[in-house]
Amino acid sequence: MKRCGTLMKLALLVCAAIAVVTATYTSLAYITARSNKLHNSFRVEYLPPQDICVPVTIQKSVVNLSEAGIGPGGFDFQLINEETGETAAATSSDDGLAVIELTFGAEDVGKTFRYRLYELNNGREHVTYDDTVYDVSISLVLNEIHEMSAELKLDGQPVTQIVAVYQNQYDEPLPLPNTGDHAHLLVWTAMLMLSGMGLVMLNRNRAFFWRQQ
Repeated sequence: MKRCGTLMKLALLVCAAIAVVTATYTSLAYITARSNKLHNSFRVEYLPPQDICVPVTIQKSVVNLSEAGIGPGGFDFQLINEETGETAAATSSDDGLAVIELTFGAEDVGKTFRYRLYELNNGREHVTYDDTVYDVSISLVLNEIHEMSAELKLDGQPVTQIVAVYQNQYDEPLPLPNTGDHAHLLVWTAMLMLSGMGLVMLNRNRAFFWRQQ
């Protein structure tokens, strides 16, 4: 009887130990699962930087050397990529302002783009065009908060924005004075020729008359 009691106590202890081990394993598994879930909830997903737009601003003016004068609007400008040869164009408004917008994306980070900016000669009369050619450099970088920004240079000098200035001259010659005589030039030429022929014939007749004397 005493031996049976000892075996029963031993069995109870084994069962209690198994229960403790099972409970501990279950608790650890639960805690691990919750920790992983909490860790995943704080995981930061990578997002590519947003595109940025870089404006190339052109300020146009005209120096009028005559009374007539013209405004700064209607002049054409072209920006050419030195590597690819791609072009972008703009025309100045009535206030002389023109803007060429360049857009860059995440794939452009770490690259430098170089352009040449110049005015197109569109053949306007009495206009002397500005032949300045600007060198434009745009480098794309990421800042400390993973935002894309542009480092700008104009003619090799760092700038915060690209602004190119062009100045043309306009000099219209003075109109010829109006004499009031609107006869056709051909009529005057014919009359002059007839007068010359008449003088020649008159001289010949005079010479013939004196020979007859």
